[in-house]
Amino acid sequence: MKFWIYKCLDFTRRAFNKMFIQPGVKAGMSKCGKQVKIGMGCELKPLPNISVGDRTEIGPRALFWTTRAKIIIGDDVIFGPGVTIITGDHPINIKGCTINSIKDADKPKECDKDVIIEDDVWIGCNVTILKGVHIHSGSVIAAGSVVTRDVESNSIYAGVPAKKLKNRFE
Repeated sequence: MKFWIYKCLDFTRRAFNKMFIQPGVKAGMSKCGKQVKIGMGCELKPLPNISVGDRTEIGPRALFWTTRAKIIIGDDVIFGPGVTIITGDHPINIKGCTINSIKDADKPKECDKDVIIEDDVWIGCNVTILKGVHIHSGSVIAAGSVVTRDVESNSIYAGVPAKKLKNRFE
């Protein structure tokens, strides 16, 4: 009996996400390509700063937070569950101000930088991508990695911080 209750609840949540949540999120983005899938429980904000290409899949529980910068995602990108992208950080060198009292308008420009993910990229589950990172086409980022620097084309990166392991096509 419990199995069927779980199945019914899961079906209802998925249908609600597909029919109501996804269309609203897609409409709010600055660009949303064709055949884009957005998993359940994602937090993407603010939507006008996010651009997504065709056939991209964002796994469940993704967290994409932008400030004044943008998140630009190409075509055919796959995100595993729990991926985090953050385009900004807090200034820590302003004397006389607490970190949480500094507003976006008061932050130096270097605190916010675009994140760009080109076409044909696979990003594993629970990856964190920080401000200013450019992931070039054909790359793979291993699960659990923290990407702090640009990623070369057609390469595989892993670790904390992420480092190149090898070329994808050897």
